[in-house]
Amino acid sequence: MAHTPGPWVVKFQPRKWETTSYTGTYWYDQWVIKGPDKKHSPVAMVRFQGSGMGPSRAVRKANADLISVAPDLLAALENMERILWDLACYVEQSREEPETEAIDACVAAREIIAKAKGN
Repeated sequence: MAHTPGPWVVKFQPRKWETTSYTGTYWYDQWVIKGPDKKHSPVAMVRFQGSGMGPSRAVRKANADLISVAPDLLAALENMERILWDLACYVEQSREEPETEAIDACVAAREIIAKAKGN
């Protein structure tokens, strides 16, 4: 299954109150990571609860920002892996020793790309 296409954007939703039988009443702010249209939204939500537990609000915002660039990071990694593989093959043809560092980096990148795509 393919991931939600980009671009993804982060939208801040200010304080909301929620009541549950388990936690009682508490407030939270959240950053919602949205896809390109309503069909693909929300992709994820990162909450900051008023209990003060867990990472700070700034860390949670940074996490939301990182999540939102995931499609761009994947596309950049795929492009870099392709270019590096072509370069490593070219260098290998012109040398007696293979360019193992570049090939190892490509193999590692391919593993990460497969993981990101759920393979």
